Amino acid sequence: PLYSSAASDVYKRQILAIRSELDYPDPLNDRVLAEIHRIQKSYPQGFQAGLDRSARYLPHIRAEFEKAGLPNDLVWLAMVESQFIPRIDSRVGAGGMWQFMPSTGSRFKLQRDHYIDERYDWKKSTQASIQYLSKLYEMFDSWPLAVSSYNVGEGAIERAIASNGGQRDLWQLMDTGAASKRIPRETKRFYPKLLASALIANNPEKYGFTSTPDPAEATETIQVSSAYMLEDLEKAAGLSAGTLGKLNTQFRYNYTPPNRTTNLYVPVGTGSRIQSALPKLKPLRPDTHVVRRGATLSGIATMYQTSARELMRLNNIKSANRLQVSQRLVIPGRLGSGANTSTSTTVSGSRQVY
Repeated sequence: PLYSSAASDVYKRQILAIRSELDYPDPLNDRVLAEIHRIQKSYPQGFQAGLDRSARYLPHIRAEFEKAGLPNDLVWLAMVESQFIPRIDSRVGAGGMWQFMPSTGSRFKLQRDHYIDERYDWKKSTQASIQYLSKLYEMFDSWPLAVSSYNVGEGAIERAIASNGGQRDLWQLMDTGAASKRIPRETKRFYPKLLASALIANNPEKYGFTSTPDPAEATETIQVSSAYMLEDLEKAAGLSAGTLGKLNTQFRYNYTPPNRTTNLYVPVGTGSRIQSALPKLKPLRPDTHVVRRGATLSGIATMYQTSARELMRLNNIKSANRLQVSQRLVIPGRLGSGANTSTSTTVSGSRQVY
């Protein structure tokens, strides 16, 4: 068959990606050795927990990375970013297992609005990370540069390369005057940390860790068309408390969105049971807010562009200091599609920071 030049180039890049692996220095250089030492001495318990946790997600992630032609050890980028925690925020606002900033998540079609943030949907964010990493590799034709760009942005790495006369060896860029100054300290550690994490994860006993994997996550997907508290669905279906919350970290306030059909991850074999229970449950009104731990009335009022006084009046609240976890508040005006989709305010207090 005949191929266009552009199609041929894409094909060549795909084949190259399949055949290439991460660029391990031989022998290991001081930067990689320093990251191995840091993992062993500074946060061994956290790394071990991440290593155990990774087994829940790696069967799916490995299969998707292999399908996309990405290097095997690139899956450990999720260890570097989040220790395989699906719902986690960085200090600068990156979120999820693959640590997408809101703007970058939007570039790769991760939905984010008042009710849902798909940066915390580990399956969808895995697909977004595959797209982003593939794009970066096509741009730089180098995994060290592509991975570093994943951390700091492609523009910063391009400027570092330009400042050093087009030099494209990451190790030299990090240690050479003008380029070195353009690469943040965190980014200088990023690729070495990936290599160190992969080396340890692939041979944990050698480095003082153990192989005690968690069971793989086994789910099926059903569709829900109204707003239901996840805890109500759990009770109706006879599931342990917290089961659906752990599987659906993309829901910002532990209930499914109103006025739309959305996917819900459920344990394998329970989908029909949950769907049978839905007609017996009373869905939330679309103007309901469920109070999460750490929330304040003023914070909730700010989120909905109303006042604490109006919330107190509408909900017959006598004191602003008496909110209770899981209390349901009626919000002035209907939310639905009119919710503010750009807000990043967090009132749940339930997210972890790594």
